Amino acid sequence: MIRLIQERRKSDGFEISDRIHVRWNAPAELQETIRSAAAHISDEVLAISFEYDITVAQEDNEFSVGVSLKK
Repeated sequence: MIRLIQERRKSDGFEISDRIHVRWNAPAELQETIRSAAAHISDEVLAISFEYDITVAQEDNEFSVGVSLKK
């Protein structure tokens, strides 16, 4: 998840030091794992907020996780 967010940060043109808001969606079997690691993920990616959002499209990646970032 951290790698996915950092790659998205780069592709979206954010600076590595930018504080961001993260919305995410994942298959049901991954949601609890992501929630339990939310504080660590937020710290690593400098997230102001880290929220599950069913409207974020799950992406065609290794785990079908989708993320949306905003400053």
